[in-house]
Amino acid sequence: MEFKNLSGKNFEYNLDKNGLNRVVIMPDYAPGKYLPVGTALFYEKDGHKIKKEYLGTDVGCGMVLSKFEKNDFNLEQSVNEVTEKLIENNSGLGSLGGGNHFITIYELKSSDNSYFREGDFFSLIHSGSRERGRIFYQKNLDEKKYFDEQGKIIKYAVDNRLKLLDLLNQKTKTKSEVYIHNTHNFIERTSDEIIYRKGLIKLNSGELSVIPSSMSGEAVIIRAKNNVKEIGFSLPHATGRKISRSEAKTKNFFSEGFPKNIHFPYFLYAENLNEELPENYNDLEGILKKIEDYITIEATLTPKASIML
Repeated sequence: MEFKNLSGKNFEYNLDKNGLNRVVIMPDYAPGKYLPVGTALFYEKDGHKIKKEYLGTDVGCGMVLSKFEKNDFNLEQSVNEVTEKLIENNSGLGSLGGGNHFITIYELKSSDNSYFREGDFFSLIHSGSRERGRIFYQKNLDEKKYFDEQGKIIKYAVDNRLKLLDLLNQKTKTKSEVYIHNTHNFIERTSDEIIYRKGLIKLNSGELSVIPSSMSGEAVIIRAKNNVKEIGFSLPHATGRKISRSEAKTKNFFSEGFPKNIHFPYFLYAENLNEELPENYNDLEGILKKIEDYITIEATLTPKASIML
């Protein structure tokens, strides 16, 4: 079995090793019950039985990055109005969810890509399949039915993110162009393999993705190099947690309130988001250093406002 570990951390999980050809671990490694976030598993297709517990309930979770046509909208008012609607609508299409799901508005900081202009505004939406994913997880399905149903769940998650984008466009009174839309929690079936990606995107050579950090940290748009094949066409979706949610409950990261460099909805409180404050997350620069052989950086984005519930 081939083992590629870019995290530098010990990997001590009781995996099904029958037919397991390869394990790839990204530097955003974060512990999980059955499988850590930031892991890709490559099994021989023949004889493998789907291990739904490896992914958990949020199948189809992903991110959509869009570029606004204009940047002259009232940022604070728009973010407050979006948040009010999200609190009203906490289920079904157009619901954000809790945990590390978010909507962040960024401004272009730097780029050599001629597609971007100084002052461009972007939105990044991170959300998943919501209650549909939880229902899907409870079902016991054979392989064919699993992949048929997973396709529907992934589509629902995509539609959910686009519905959230519609809400954002409505409140900012502008339009936005989808630039990147990737899923990072799914099982892939090829002609000879079953591939689990938990908290990882699949990226072929030349394709684009985005890696955010904490709620007040920068994000980067990346392009995969040719040798991304060496790590199973798998790259991080974010910087990952350095402090578990259970440990974060014992710490008072909220004591100084939200970070001061960006806008947060006026009626949200740092105490309620203690487990998601920046101190819980790895540094972006450190993550990028560990994958620099496999990516180029297309642009750097700096945050202007963030919504987490």
